[in-house]
This record gives sequence, C-alpha cells and structure tokens, in this order.
Amino acid sequence: MMSVIKRRETELDILRFFSMLSVIAMHVCGGIMKELPSKSFDFIVMNSLITIITWCIPIFVMISGGLFLNPKREITVKKLFTKYIKRFVVSFLFWTIIYQIYYYVSARVNGVEPLNWKGIVCEAIIGPYHMWYLYMLTGIYITIPMLRKITESKAITEYFIIVFLIFSFIQNYGVNLPIIGDVISAVMDKTDLPIGATYLGYFILGFYIKNYDISRKIEYALYALTVLLLIANCSIFAVYVLKDIDGIWSVKYLMPNIVIESAGIYTFFVKRVSKINFSERTVKIFSKLTEYGFGVYLVHALVNEFVGLTGWTAVTVSPFVSIPLLTIVIYGVSLAVTIAIRKIPFIGKNIT
Repeated sequence: MMSVIKRRETELDILRFFSMLSVIAMHVCGGIMKELPSKSFDFIVMNSLITIITWCIPIFVMISGGLFLNPKREITVKKLFTKYIKRFVVSFLFWTIIYQIYYYVSARVNGVEPLNWKGIVCEAIIGPYHMWYLYMLTGIYITIPMLRKITESKAITEYFIIVFLIFSFIQNYGVNLPIIGDVISAVMDKTDLPIGATYLGYFILGFYIKNYDISRKIEYALYALTVLLLIANCSIFAVYVLKDIDGIWSVKYLMPNIVIESAGIYTFFVKRVSKINFSERTVKIFSKLTEYGFGVYLVHALVNEFVGLTGWTAVTVSPFVSIPLLTIVIYGVSLAVTIAIRKIPFIGKNIT
C-alpha cells in the first residue's frame, strides 16, 4: 500500500514571509514618524504604507486558525500547554529580560535615568512593544478546545463570523457617528460581548475560508473590494481625516476595512496561490523561513534598535529607498541571529 505524502502548504509559508516583512516595515516607520510633521511628504508616505500593510498581524492569526482548528489535527489540552503555550512563555521570559537589559544599558549610555527595579520588573512583565502578540495568541490558544466545538458546525461558525463583523463595524465606526456615537459607545460598554470584535474572529475566519468553498462571485467581489480598500486606505482622506479621528499611533487591526482586506489576501493565497505547483527548492526555502519566523519576530525589534543607533532611518534618503532597504537588512540580520541561536544546544530552539 502506497503512503500518501502530505503536501507542504507553501502558499502559507509565502504569506507568512510577506507578513513578517510588513511587520518589520511598520516598525521601521513607526519610530521616526513621531519626529516628523504630520503634513510632511515623508510622513504621508510612511502613513500611507502603514495603512496598506496593516493586514500583516490579522493574517498571522488567520493562518493559525486555519491550522489549529482543523478537525483532522489532534490538539489536546495537554499538548496546547506543554508544547505551544510553554514555548510562548519560555520565549517571552527570555527575550523580555534581554530587552530590559538593553533598555537599561541604553539609558545609562545616553545619560538618562533608568527605571528602578520595580519599574524594570513591571516593564518586563508587560514586555517590549511587539510582545503583545504573544499575550494575544496565548489567550486564543487557551480557548482552542472551545473554539473547535464552535467550528464543528458550519452554521455556528458562520454565526460567529457574522457577530464578529457586526461588532467590528459598530465598535470602530458606530461609536464615531455624530450625535449618537456616544450613546452607541455606552451601550457597547454595557453589552461587553466576549466574542465581539476580538482576534478570535480572525482565528475562526481563517479556519472557515480555508475549509469551506466560496462561490466564484463572492470570491472575486472580495478581491475587488480588497483592492479598492487598499487604495482608499492611503488616500488623502485617510491620511488627513481618519488620523484626526483615530490617532495615527493607534493601529487598529480590528477595523472592518482591515478585516475585509485580510480576508481577501488570505483567500487569494488559500484558494489561488495554493494551486501553483511550486518547485522543490521553493518549497524548501520558504519552509525554512517559516521555521525561523518566530525567532525573527522576537529578535527584529532589537535589531531595529541597533540599526537606529547607526543613524540610518527611514528618512535618511527617500523613504521609497530607505524603507525597503531597512526592512530587508533588519529581516536578514534577524534571520541570521535566529539561525545562530537555534544552533545552541538544549535552549536555542526553545527561545526562538
């Protein structure tokens, strides 16, 4: 009897790669934007870039949902905690200490009074700015046994997604409506629906898109809407008007437009790119990049800090040149550091 060779989902590996580059690009822009006038050309370019790559984090969540909610994949509570959540906790504890050491030394070198030990402990528990993702994903993983019960039924899964979309719209747009916005906000606070506009919606949406057929008309309509929204996101209206409402530093991954864009991009890779017969070399390369991806995410913020010390920023030359180059350099260095760390016996793979 011939054994069945499981196909590597290279389309998801490629999507992870582009999502990681987008995360790095956002962080390359984020630090320097605080120092720029909000009407300057460089600011507008970077703000526009951020608005069209905000799908990166939702995509990561959707990929995880598509994989971990698969009924063919055995996921026990013991396995969740001893393998996946344990890895998050160990990695977080190690890297948050490394980052706090860096922040302390950096403050001393720059003549700034560092935090006292209580402040350092508090900041270590909170973690560096990008570590919020580990907290969020850990919370989702804890609920996986319950979520898998929801996804046993297509009807209940669709109901969950509808609730997610409705509350995403209300919580992001409804509360900003003139006159009744404050009322809607007060009602939403009292409702406090646990499954409202949260990342659980992306997790289940990722499973649904990956496991159920979508009609050709709906699929193409989703692609068209995604393209239109990506264009609209970096329009003058988005740059000058929406930033005054929401605040430029509040990247809202749960806004309805981001939900649609993320769903459109994810659907394209799952339904279309998946049909490509990738070469063995391509499969191997992106498989390896995925293997190192978690480590790259953990390390890249520190690499970004060190690159910043050289004086090279997103506006050193034209942002159209600096941002891509910085993104590639930071990714490359982070990848090299991750590969090196993973060669350390016993602990290397546990912290990356």
